[in-house]
Amino acid sequence: MDISSPGPPRVIAEGRTPEAAEWRVETFGHGGEMSVILTTVFPDGRRDSGGMGGGGISGGTTMAVYHGKGEGTPLSILCRTKPIVSRVRIVTTDRHPERLLEPVATLPGPGEKVFVAVLPPGIDFVNAYALNDAGDTLGQHAPRRPGPGRE
Repeated sequence: MDISSPGPPRVIAEGRTPEAAEWRVETFGHGGEMSVILTTVFPDGRRDSGGMGGGGISGGTTMAVYHGKGEGTPLSILCRTKPIVSRVRIVTTDRHPERLLEPVATLPGPGEKVFVAVLPPGIDFVNAYALNDAGDTLGQHAPRRPGPGRE
């Protein structure tokens, strides 16, 4: 059986946080089967990666959101949105709880946009809102929380 490779990764965005962590967004695959991965390297050498696989934003959904952290690393957020989204507002547990994210890249083909946030240590993600040019909310994402008795 011949299984085709998704191809080599392609770096589409890079940045640095105020805390000196370096991040990069890579894509694998092409067209409707493009995966988007966020990798963060922290000043002490720790690394964290995560993202979303294949397929674009489906149906009536406006955005897909990955949020996660490795053991002992701050939280990273990766949003993949429809082209109509201009900004993403994330709400956190910080004392200044709202951050307005600008796109860091546009994916080839469908024109979906990519947004990134690497939060300072100790801050958690509450919600994300996809906004249009006028600042109207087009969609939102609230992370699942464990139910009673689950962690």
